Amino acid sequence: MKAPSTPSPGRSSLILAIALLSLALLLTMMLIEPPSSPKPISSEEAADFVGYLGTVCGHVTRVHQDGEDGSAILVFGAPERPSFQAPISIRDMNIGKLYEGKKVCVSGRVVDEWGGSQGVPSIRVTDESQVTFE
Repeated sequence: MKAPSTPSPGRSSLILAIALLSLALLLTMMLIEPPSSPKPISSEEAADFVGYLGTVCGHVTRVHQDGEDGSAILVFGAPERPSFQAPISIRDMNIGKLYEGKKVCVSGRVVDEWGGSQGVPSIRVTDESQVTFE
């Protein structure tokens, strides 16, 4: 009769190394990908969430629309010093009539394309599902 085999010492070291590597990879991913904001962000607070995925809500005070390609920018807050903007790249829509003067929410990654103190936080809209009414 043969004695039961015992695990080799190298095997348990390999399992431990894989577990530690997996944990390190998970922690690295958490640092690279900021968490989503769990609640809607007001357009006035959007600058505090640059880099995060979230939903920014506020009052659209103005819409700049390019007649040639249909792109537009939703402006939130005072038109002369907006608190947030949402560039929209959706063709064949009359964006001005649809959103101007209304409370709107925009979902996506909050970015500051221009940087510095002069920058205005924004979320680039490429799909209609990113914009909802509040």
